[in-house]
Amino acid sequence: MPLIRLFQVFILCTLFSGWPAVVKAEVSASVDRHEITLGESVNLTITSDQASRANPDFDMLSAVFEVGESGRSMSTKIINGAVSSETRWTVTLVPKSLGSHIIPPLTVGNEQTRALKITVKKPDPNATARGDLFIEWSTNKDSAFVQEEIILTVKLFYAVGLSNASLTDPKATGLIVYPINKAIQYTTRRNGSDYQVLERKYALFAEQSGQLDIPPIVFQGEVMDNQSQNQWGLFRQGRPVRISSSMLSLEIKQIPAAFVHKPWLPATTFKVEQNWPQNQVYRVGEPITRQIDITAQGLAETQLPDIEVKDVVGARLYQEKSDTITRNNGNHLVSSKTITQAVIPSEAGSLQIPGFDIEWFNTETGEAETTRLPAITLDIKPAAGGQQQTTLPKAANFDEPEKNPSQVPVAETSSSIPENRHKVWFYGTLIFGGLWLLTLFLFLMKLKRPVSKQPPSRPEPPKPQVSVKHINKLSPAEQQRLLIHWWNQNHGQQVTHLGHIQQQLDNPKALKALQQLQHQLYNNQHPDTEIDWLQLIKKDYLKPKTLSQETGETLPQLYG
Repeated sequence: MPLIRLFQVFILCTLFSGWPAVVKAEVSASVDRHEITLGESVNLTITSDQASRANPDFDMLSAVFEVGESGRSMSTKIINGAVSSETRWTVTLVPKSLGSHIIPPLTVGNEQTRALKITVKKPDPNATARGDLFIEWSTNKDSAFVQEEIILTVKLFYAVGLSNASLTDPKATGLIVYPINKAIQYTTRRNGSDYQVLERKYALFAEQSGQLDIPPIVFQGEVMDNQSQNQWGLFRQGRPVRISSSMLSLEIKQIPAAFVHKPWLPATTFKVEQNWPQNQVYRVGEPITRQIDITAQGLAETQLPDIEVKDVVGARLYQEKSDTITRNNGNHLVSSKTITQAVIPSEAGSLQIPGFDIEWFNTETGEAETTRLPAITLDIKPAAGGQQQTTLPKAANFDEPEKNPSQVPVAETSSSIPENRHKVWFYGTLIFGGLWLLTLFLFLMKLKRPVSKQPPSRPEPPKPQVSVKHINKLSPAEQQRLLIHWWNQNHGQQVTHLGHIQQQLDNPKALKALQQLQHQLYNNQHPDTEIDWLQLIKKDYLKPKTLSQETGETLPQLYG
């Protein structure tokens, strides 16, 4: 009986160890837009991280909003054996008045959402309806600096059914475009007519100063109306339609003179943080992981600066490859870079890790600002090997009198062991013996299996080299991109702008050429004579100081 009871306890422990604990549900609320125009709709979404059949009471919002149709959806995911569920409720709301409105906390089961705030503005008196289908687009600013973020909003208004619809993305020479969102749909009212609106947002970055003209974007699709039925009157057929927006012009200003020869970081926010291992004793010779996080709003990841690694007194620093990512918060691009460094102390005591400053340009205030990463002091202990103490075995006590065999307690005889314990050991031995035989059988079968001969591994083909054969025929912006790409590939670096290259050169002709190219890019000035980049590269004028002064290495042939 004890063996059976032990087995039952084992089964129950196994079952309850995998039984999911009751977790408190998390409920959140969000809207697709926080700022709208009177007459437009906003979509409210309630999300619960558990399956729920309770419904929030949307009728309580009717005092401030016209409450439209609501819906609920449920989904279940299984990832690595872990089951997660999600429930979503959506409802369309139309504010009844101007001003700031609060969506109060809504109850789902035993949980509540946070309150949300939306702002309702007056309609644009100059905005007019232009038929059943038209496009409007606008930017958050009419002028911007080179490489400064510009937010473009595109709206497609339609009062008819559409099918096979497509809308082109904005593009222009010297313009980099990042989509902010896929699409937001809502309703609005213009001149007494109701419209569905499809809204998209983009982040634009101009690479040259001067006037930037963005060609019209084009909508193509089919309009479904009652007049376009086939001869049998069964199905409506689409009427092809194509419309375009107006042209958009922006003024792009030169980079401020103070930033021409150093990193240019135009952003709305810029933050630098560092993280060190917690609850760890730092010792000589043992690596310490330092993580530096750079986050900026209004910049792409390619614009984030590099951090120069410098050794400090009492330690060596080694930098690993940095990780970058660009995402968006619904209104702006947000980029981040994570830099990981290994700090290896070489002596015990206080280790001073110096901080550093990064200067950037606040596009909201129009002023330069400095973000500082403070210095830090680490307490380094001696190496672990120097503190180890060898514990000697206890010496034998020769003075201890030898015990009389008659005084030594006699072990209990086997007859005192219960009979059931014999059964436990018997069955246990039988089970382990069977498992051992099974393991031996599988091992012998594996030995008999023929060994497959693997073909010799082929060496990886070399990466294609960057060709600079036609660099002299490119535009200044294209020359800048090609030079940075070529420099990084040939010198094993990750520079992001010409200023990094210029700091490493000592050839006067190369320095002058880079300075002229920067004036072309940022000041819209054309040089008196064309720059022959191909000859500068062939004559090894574009070399870091270390290569040209110490090693004398030649560059590979990259002109074909």
